Amino acid sequence: MKLRTFLHKSGAGSRRFCDRMIREGKVTVNGRVVKEPWFEVDPEKDKVKLWGKNIKLINPKSVTYAFYKPVGVSSTLNDKFAEKTILDFTRDIGTRVFPVGRLDRESEGLMILTNNGQLANFLTHPRYQIEKEYIVYVEGKKINRDILRKLTKGVYTDHMFFKTTQGSATSFNR
Repeated sequence: MKLRTFLHKSGAGSRRFCDRMIREGKVTVNGRVVKEPWFEVDPEKDKVKLWGKNIKLINPKSVTYAFYKPVGVSSTLNDKFAEKTILDFTRDIGTRVFPVGRLDRESEGLMILTNNGQLANFLTHPRYQIEKEYIVYVEGKKINRDILRKLTKGVYTDHMFFKTTQGSATSFNR
């Protein structure tokens, strides 16, 4: 197994983080500094350390949680500017999970948290065309009929198309 994969599956961090730690010489295998992420390790025989701390491969069962993200919580695991992140809610569940998709800090709503990469890819990759539905309430601004008509036709943002339905459109403040 590649060293980067071993570290990532052990829960040490994201793939990018693990690659960076290896390249910076923070990882040893059997007492020797290894700087190649593709270095082959045997999880049964080799002793891997990160910052001098023993790292063991964990083989967690696939878990998936429905999480209702409150307003004020960042939907990432690590955000130095956020007061609270999803990680603050998942520290004690016994396995590392990551969010599927994003909600901005001022939004609330249901999110999927999982350690199953295949499920996350299936739910988020455009090729699978999984439909997501959002209900948006607009406050502090009058919505006239022209704006409402444009919203019901749909909105493009960052290569994504959002379309409101007639039922949802009535949710907008007028």
